[in-house]
Amino acid sequence: MHEDDGLEALRLATLNERPGLINVAGDGILLLSQAIRRAGRPSVPIPPLLVSGVGRAFIRAGLADFSPEQVRFLTFGRGVDTRRMREVLHFEPRFTTSTAFADFVEARGLNRWVTPQRVAAVESGLLSVLGARPAESNREVRHA
Repeated sequence: MHEDDGLEALRLATLNERPGLINVAGDGILLLSQAIRRAGRPSVPIPPLLVSGVGRAFIRAGLADFSPEQVRFLTFGRGVDTRRMREVLHFEPRFTTSTAFADFVEARGLNRWVTPQRVAAVESGLLSVLGARPAESNREVRHA
């Protein structure tokens, strides 16, 4: 979720009493593999059977500390139902998940090798070959 949308959702939730839990997220999903490519970083696929062993090796080497929940999250991802965000909180994010991540990458200068525009063009080409349509987005993108 984009930081501007997150702040607006918190503002609305604070100023208006809304019962229960409300998931807040931008439209669309972004796979870990997509995020890695969009950030211009190399990736190494790890077969599911080896994930826990690789995680333990990272922990022993002091490179990371993955809980079982974090490993499951990285392996399978998460999606959330945002109906209550719209119906109860009356909040509509201005940024999609994709545009929020693009802004994050751009603001940190992570995409020096692979630009978001190039990744979008390749993904669009792949979708057209597969006969799928790219997600529609009329959200704004902030450029820092």
